[in-house]
Amino acid sequence: MSERIRQMIRAQLRRRHHPRAWVRREARNLVRAHIGWLRRLELAESRMAA
Repeated sequence: MSERIRQMIRAQLRRRHHPRAWVRREARNLVRAHIGWLRRLELAESRMAA
């Protein structure tokens, strides 16, 4: 995970105190989006190599 994303999360947490469930849900969504982005990147690279 990039440092910029971590800083954004920290800033959000500082701005308003959320219950743990919200933090966990947001983290899961971030991870899911990140994995999807990585998959698309790999697909594009394999297509260019082919």
